[in-house]
Amino acid sequence: MTTPIEVSIDIGVAPTNYFLYRGKKYPISIHIFEAFSPFFKDKAIPPIIPLLDENEKSTIEFPEKAIIDFILYCHNQKHAVSIDQNNSVFLNYLADKYGVQQLIKDTNQYIENHLDELQYQLLSMNEGSTDVKNLRTENNISANFLQEIQKSKENLLALPIRSLFRIIHNYQEKKQNEEGKKEQTDKIIIDFLFEYLDKHRESKTFMLFQDIHF
Repeated sequence: MTTPIEVSIDIGVAPTNYFLYRGKKYPISIHIFEAFSPFFKDKAIPPIIPLLDENEKSTIEFPEKAIIDFILYCHNQKHAVSIDQNNSVFLNYLADKYGVQQLIKDTNQYIENHLDELQYQLLSMNEGSTDVKNLRTENNISANFLQEIQKSKENLLALPIRSLFRIIHNYQEKKQNEEGKKEQTDKIIIDFLFEYLDKHRESKTFMLFQDIHF
C-alpha cells in the first residue's frame, strides 16, 4: 500500500489525526474540529480518517484547496477562507456531511446568490437528486436548453443521466404545450444526445431518447 503524501496545513496546533483523500493526508486537531462538528461524538476515531466513505462521490474530484479551506474553517480560521465559485459547492457538501452548521449557512447563501454560475457543479455533485434545489436548477437549464447546448455543452455532457433526462423532458413538454402538438425534435438536441451516448456508453442512456421525436 502506498504511503499517503502529507499536505502541509497550518492548523495552529500539532495534529492529532488526518483526513485521507485520494492518496493524500490532511492534518487536523480532532479536539478543535469537534468544536465545529458533532460528527465524531461518541465514536471511535482512528488516526487516519477517510474524508469520504468508500465510493462516496467517487466520480467527483474534490480540489485540494477546497479540502484545505474546509479544515481551516473548522480550526477557527474562517478569516483565511474565501468562499467562491471554485470551492463553495464542495465546502457545502463537506459541511453538510460533517454537520458544520455555520459553514452550511455561509455556503448556502453564496450558492443562492450565484446559482446561475454554479448550476452545473450542483447537479453533478447531487448526482440526479430530486431535491427542490436540484429540480429548480434543472428547470432553469431546460428553459434555455438550446442555448445551453451551444454555450455549455461540456457541462451538459458531464451531467448525471437522471438530471439530463428531466431537463430534456421539461424542455420537450414546454415546447409541446406552447405549440399544441408534438414537433420534430431540434437537430441540435439529437446531435447532442448521440454525443452524450457516445461518451457514456451505458444501457440506461437510451432513456434519454424517450421524449425525442424524429
